[in-house]
Amino acid sequence: MERKRKALTLETKYEIINEFEKSGKSKIEIAKHYDIPKSILSGILNKKDKIIEEFHLSTSSPKRKRQRYGKQEDVDEALFQWFQAARQSNIPLNGIILQKKADDLALKLGHNDFRYVIHNIKHDLSSEFLVKNYHFLFYS
Repeated sequence: MERKRKALTLETKYEIINEFEKSGKSKIEIAKHYDIPKSILSGILNKKDKIIEEFHLSTSSPKRKRQRYGKQEDVDEALFQWFQAARQSNIPLNGIILQKKADDLALKLGHNDFRYVIHNIKHDLSSEFLVKNYHFLFYS
């Protein structure tokens, strides 16, 4: 019988790495415990430095199953800095404002074919929701 696909969270991958390094268990034992193929475990262990760094530095939830990033990191970083400054100044924000600002920043940074898209949300979001979910909104 074929095994179902199983998406692991960043948190679970981090736990797997810690268990492998600290418990002394074999790869086969750990793979069985997490119900994943040994090849997946090997992939996680091969990427352990990146996974550990993501876990400690990520602004998104460690329970996320997929990490997504913008294509133009310079635009994303500039938008996030502007976003934080706007929030410090209590400027009301919504999805449309963020999209317009991202487009403006992209043009200033030389990305003429850039279009920023916010996924799965309405444009009339409260600023509080945007602050709590900034990373999710742009990368989910």
